[in-house]
Amino acid sequence: MKIGLIGIVGEEMKADYFGTLEKIAAIGYAGVEASEGMLLAGDVSANMERFRGTGLSFLSTSASREQLRDDFDTVLSNALAVGAPRVSMWWS
Repeated sequence: MKIGLIGIVGEEMKADYFGTLEKIAAIGYAGVEASEGMLLAGDVSANMERFRGTGLSFLSTSASREQLRDDFDTVLSNALAVGAPRVSMWWS
């Protein structure tokens, strides 16, 4: 069985994105739902290589309903860029 995380390490990801991913992988998780922003900043190819090096997969990215309504093409493009097979919608 593959088990992934969704949203419970947000503060840790903000403080140390790749360090947190490495810890998640070391625990034995197979994937994450995570913000793709850090991966798309700077050298995307190097960031994706580093992400793949953790052994994790993207379960999904997320977007607000407003982002899906107003900027769907960017949401889709970002999800494809990080290899996420799904986008989940959130609102608050």
